[in-house]
Amino acid sequence: MQDEQHKTDKRRTHGGGVLSRADTARAENMSADEINALLHDLSVYQIELETQNDQLRQVQRDLQSTKDRYYRLYRNIPVGYITLDAHGIIRECNDKFLQLTGRDEQRVIGRTLPEFVSAGDRTLFDMWLKSGQYLTAPLTVGFSNDQGSSIFVSLVYWQLKGETDGEDASLVAVTDVTDLKNAEERIRLSGVVLEAASEG
Repeated sequence: MQDEQHKTDKRRTHGGGVLSRADTARAENMSADEINALLHDLSVYQIELETQNDQLRQVQRDLQSTKDRYYRLYRNIPVGYITLDAHGIIRECNDKFLQLTGRDEQRVIGRTLPEFVSAGDRTLFDMWLKSGQYLTAPLTVGFSNDQGSSIFVSLVYWQLKGETDGEDASLVAVTDVTDLKNAEERIRLSGVVLEAASEG
């Protein structure tokens, strides 16, 4: 019986939130002024907690607003962007990239970037990746869209550390340079024609 009483007293003293006999006795002997002072302290503490909670909620709203703003920028910027995971799988893309491929998001997410590179440029693309040049220099390749036509795009990679479930990822900018390539080809042909004419 004494052991049971000892255990009960121990729980009262050390249990989570359970008052000891000394605490209970002290609370019972508190004067009205002491009780009022304690209630005042508790009220001040509650106000401080509510203020901190309000500040925390405001910070969360600001963070969400910033996230939404950058997400809209990412989706609507006039350059194609995709995010690749550590295995080269497309995990995110923006509207411009969908426009370049002529596909909807369901037919892009989960695929790899080489699937969109023209067959004639895939060897070049693979060599560019394996050599590590993608980290320092852009590459221009043909790009096949869903309508069967081909355009030229410039690819620029950035590495993102620990972005996809703690793994490294890559952000790729895909810029349509078809007009530039066509202009370069016209200039090249003009040079050939001029050279032939001068030789003639």
